[in-house]
Amino acid sequence: MMTMILELSTELSVVYSRVDTLERVLEDAKLIQRDRLEAYKPDQQAEAERAEWRALFLDRLFRTIREGDAETGG
Repeated sequence: MMTMILELSTELSVVYSRVDTLERVLEDAKLIQRDRLEAYKPDQQAEAERAEWRALFLDRLFRTIREGDAETGG
């Protein structure tokens, strides 16, 4: 379990860095304004797509945990 947490933390750190880089590059190119990103409110379609992605992600994550528990008898 600790290994999984560390791996997820590492991945999250990488994703954060990439998003930060994208925001800075796009802002420097005058393609976005960061305050508009902060103020963005997704519409129903975007919310539905995000919810679907989140559900699939959590299913994969917990399936890995369940399978690991089954293998170790825990």
